[in-house]
Amino acid sequence: MKNIPKLFFLILCCSSLLAEINPAPLNQPTKLQELLGKKNCLIIQNSKKIGRIDAISGLARARIEKIDVQDLSGKTESANGIKVTVILTEAEKTKESYAFLDSEELSGVLDSLKTMKDLIKQTIKKEYAKASYNTKGNFRVGFYNEGNNVKIFLSCEIPSSTVVEFQAKRIDEFINIITDSINELKKS
Repeated sequence: MKNIPKLFFLILCCSSLLAEINPAPLNQPTKLQELLGKKNCLIIQNSKKIGRIDAISGLARARIEKIDVQDLSGKTESANGIKVTVILTEAEKTKESYAFLDSEELSGVLDSLKTMKDLIKQTIKKEYAKASYNTKGNFRVGFYNEGNNVKIFLSCEIPSSTVVEFQAKRIDEFINIITDSINELKKS
């Protein structure tokens, strides 16, 4: 019985050491990312533009496309969802970042946007509030406010993180685009 605390301590140390050596993946890829990343196979990708929103600055925009991906070699695998591309135009260069969202993730995004719309009304004139929704494909949508200054934002992280802000009153446009995306994916 005297060795139980020592044994517990040893197990605890070994498990934390293993966690450092083999950390859990921070972000799991979406089905779309997995399929698009497959090697030694023929992949076909079809896309259709769903919508676009321009940022406050006029130098950035978000483009949303429906994506259907299929492996045509061997066993037929397929996935569908949306691709969000954030395009930031600076003086002499254009930077693009993107994220894939599987079709199963869109209802969570839509519900979160609707909740955020209500939260925005409740948090106006508070000192500071922020809420965001993250997907497994490294897409983030949210809002923040500082007093009367309320903005919504999108963030895509492939190949590098790009955050674009929009006027809060445009949240309905996001809601409509996600709703259109869900309806378009149901047709597939």
